[in-house]
Amino acid sequence: ASTTSGSTATDYFRSQTTGNWSNTATWQSSSDNTNWITATLVPNVSAKAITILSGNTVTIDQNASANLLTINSGARLTLNNTIELTATNGITLQNTASGTASFVDNRATETPLVIAGTVQQTISETNRNWYVAVPVSDISAADITLSGAKIVSRNEGLSRWDDVTGTLTAGVGYIAVASTNSGTTTWSLNGNLNSGKVQVDVTKSGAISTGFNLLGNPYPSRSEEHTSELQS
Repeated sequence: ASTTSGSTATDYFRSQTTGNWSNTATWQSSSDNTNWITATLVPNVSAKAITILSGNTVTIDQNASANLLTINSGARLTLNNTIELTATNGITLQNTASGTASFVDNRATETPLVIAGTVQQTISETNRNWYVAVPVSDISAADITLSGAKIVSRNEGLSRWDDVTGTLTAGVGYIAVASTNSGTTTWSLNGNLNSGKVQVDVTKSGAISTGFNLLGNPYPSRSEEHTSELQS
């Protein structure tokens, strides 16, 4: 139904349960992003915003399109094999200290899915180090530093930790060294979501492996959820 403002009940969608994208029972819709009804259509690019709510897993089981797509902390969006997704204004994953948002690309291909994303992560600065990896492209060390701190990576050949100032590599693990401040920082990492096969070169020192390499999950999902390959 239309409203006096010209909005329709399909301007906004949110998940109401775990289910397939193509099933209307998965969704609620709204004209004002406040008052919700059970959806009679599934969302597409004409919707102003689509949100996967915490606790729900939505599986994209047929080709889908979206304008603005948000995955809340504690929610998951899964893309089935051979299925395509387009998101005009990208995907936002809202990770907090208490939950993780996941986008799982289950396509059996090494070709990355080219889709823009913003991955948010809330970090508690309590004088501790954090192991970090980048889930999107073109992220620099300056994007993920804590207040007054630095990013370091493992130099296996020289058995030391080196300061990093440039672009970070997908699949490589880094450490955000603790700052002297306490509080909370939220990173908003913008770039194309990592997907497909991620290749990372590793080394060992001498005839016996006496050193180590620090690797990290390169995908915008928990490490046990993705099926793409991290290879050495």
